[in-house]
Amino acid sequence: MVAKNQRTVVGRATPDTKGAEARTLAHREIVPVLEEAGGFVRVGDGVWIERTSVRIARKRPRPTVDDAPPKWIDLDRDEQVMVAYDGDMPVFATLFSSGRNKKDTPPALYRIRSKSSITKMAAEERETNHYEVSEVPWATRFRAASIFTRRTGTISSAPPRATAA
Repeated sequence: MVAKNQRTVVGRATPDTKGAEARTLAHREIVPVLEEAGGFVRVGDGVWIERTSVRIARKRPRPTVDDAPPKWIDLDRDEQVMVAYDGDMPVFATLFSSGRNKKDTPPALYRIRSKSSITKMAAEERETNHYEVSEVPWATRFRAASIFTRRTGTISSAPPRATAA
């Protein structure tokens, strides 16, 4: 998915910033990833875009947990891409935002605590940097699956696509 913070991205005929313009791609346009080379991604015949302009949803193996439900989601914090699965089959993908510091919540298995179409989000008391956002769309709150871990968190997914997940 094209995800540069501008309305359009220029696709080049070659994997080079000085290559001839091949076509223009819209922000959040879904594109296939056909090849990666030298900091560029080929998204069509003779169409290359910079790797920093695209978010790639990659298929992940199903968690190996005894009581794992058949429906699960994978959050790739580096790509900021969420993929929903039914068993081993990806059924939905969208962009999400894990907040200012995507390294705060460690990789782990989490249970979904709640989902809401709009909610307020604020820093917890233990956080040193205060923040408050009055309207966060399509928020999913989660908690660690283990009773020994007290981590929680929230993500916000892209509004036009979030209702299907």
